[in-house]
Amino acid sequence: MTKEIILQWLEGREVVYAILGMVFYRGPEENVLSSLLENDFLRQLGESMDDQLIDEGCTQMHNELKAKFQDDQYKKALWEEYNRFFVGPGPLEAPPWESVYRSKERLIFGSETLSVRKFYQDFGLAIKDGNREPDDHIGLELEFMAFLSKQAWELKKADGDISHFMEASKRFMKEHLQEWVADLCRDLETKASKDFFKGLAKLTKGWVELDGASLVRWETESQ
Repeated sequence: MTKEIILQWLEGREVVYAILGMVFYRGPEENVLSSLLENDFLRQLGESMDDQLIDEGCTQMHNELKAKFQDDQYKKALWEEYNRFFVGPGPLEAPPWESVYRSKERLIFGSETLSVRKFYQDFGLAIKDGNREPDDHIGLELEFMAFLSKQAWELKKADGDISHFMEASKRFMKEHLQEWVADLCRDLETKASKDFFKGLAKLTKGWVELDGASLVRWETESQ
């Protein structure tokens, strides 16, 4: 691949991971929803990816937001659904932490949390609210992938060796995201009443699958 193609790929990865991380971590804040509608971002993303699941997810999210963004009751309902899935009070229908999905006890702050924290620390990162918010929150994991892609982009632009960041991306994908995100997305899509969250589940699942395959190809082509 040429330098220009690699830079374009890395930039695109950063944008998608950053947007997904923002939606999962911050919820349906006004500016988050606005950013998804700006320049028809979701519609263009779906059309640009050669992936049916991603296209379906983007279309569901875009169409519902476009039709109901000015409806305050709709936005209130989005928050209620977001809290039901990810925040509480009460039992969560789609807990946003890797350790809950991967441990038999379904508890937060498990061994998976510590493993994710080690990844972050290796790159000089730490969660500000690490004693309250587990490091393996889906939003934080997606933001970490965005970080790795951004660092690789900056290094590649300067003609540096990006193998360290790409290897970390591949390992984090294999050891973490691919181990639980599909299950989270299944719960989210199955239990959501709003197309926004059904679409988010499809988009996220499709993107992790697509990017995982892209990282495997990168490893093969870079050897």
